Parts: sequence; C-alpha cells; structure tokens
Amino acid sequence: MKFIKNRGVILSIKNRKLVVGVGVNDWDVSTWDNSIKRDIPEYLLWKSMLARAYSPSYQKRYPTYKGVSVDSDWLSITNFIADVSSKVGYRKALFSNWVLDKDLLSDGRLYSKETCCFLPPEINGFLTHKKSTSNDTPVGVSFHKLTNKYKAEIRFNGKHYYLGLFEDKLEAFEKYKERKEEFSKVLAESWRNEIELPAYNALMNFKVSPY
Repeated sequence: MKFIKNRGVILSIKNRKLVVGVGVNDWDVSTWDNSIKRDIPEYLLWKSMLARAYSPSYQKRYPTYKGVSVDSDWLSITNFIADVSSKVGYRKALFSNWVLDKDLLSDGRLYSKETCCFLPPEINGFLTHKKSTSNDTPVGVSFHKLTNKYKAEIRFNGKHYYLGLFEDKLEAFEKYKERKEEFSKVLAESWRNEIELPAYNALMNFKVSPY
C-alpha cells in the first residue's frame, strides 16, 4: 500500500488513481466542471505542475525539466491550493496567462511554497535562457564563422539586440551578462506593483551564469 503525507497526516492512496503517477486529488468535490465540460482551473494548475516534473512524455519534449521534483506537501491538490492561493498573481494564473515559476527564487529544481511565485509570461520568458547549440560557448554567445570571432546578442521585449563581436567567448558572455542583468532591473521596475516583493528583489539582484 502506498501513502502520502498530508500536512502531517498519512493518507492511504491504495484505492486512488494517482495523477501523473504521483499526485493525490483529495479535493472535497469533483474537479470536473460539467457545465463547461472540463476540469476546474485549480486542478489544471496543479496537474500541469506535476506533468512538468514527472511526465516522461512532457520531459521528452522539454528535457530541461528532467530532475525537477515537487515538494511532498504539494502532491496533494488541497495542500497545493492552500499554499498558492495566498500568493500574489494566483487569480491571474487561474484565469489569465500567468505561470507558476520555480526558477527566479531558487535553483529551479523544486516546486514548493518557498521556491515558487507567480509571474507574467514576459518575466517567465525572460528567465529562460536560450542555450547555445554548442557546449563550447556560453549562453548568449555563438561562434561567427565569417569573422572567426564570438558574437553576443540578446532578445528583450520582442526586440533583437546585437552586442558585438569578440575575440574571446567569455568576453562576449560578459557583454551579454551585463545587458541581461540590466534588462532584469527594467522588468523589476515595470512589474513591481503586480508581483510579490521576493520576486521583485530577485529580479533586481538577478545574475547570469555562462552555462
């Protein structure tokens, strides 16, 4: 028999069908809304988080999620909603396009009350670095064959910024890092009245690593 810990109470899940193989739907009533013929947004928010961390098919499409886990408390939907419903941006995540982010406040390997916040797509997309196609070059840098130099470039708010050509790949990365961290502060100020304080502070102190 399998068990899950729910706020200190051990729940038997012998006769429950696990969601994405790990989650327990212990919602008081049905999470299916028959009036609109789909699951309620609270359930979809929870299930999508579980899928990112535990669905092999999802991770095949998005391999960066391999190794990500969910705090044991959040394997229960009631625990999850109890925690996230008090966070800034929760309603926008249910009924708009805000996302549950695990990267800004931590190393991005765990979904939990302490490591997650809700963010608008503009910030969430900004936090996703476009990795180089080669392991030999840092993020934001590519090798420019015509000049035999390293090119630094960045996109922000839908615009492309060419940052120059450099003899050394780390020098090119430093230029990318400088602009990325500048843009992070711009985002922080733009959204400071809509995101929670820890998220604002994290953007103001955002640092970029080369790989």
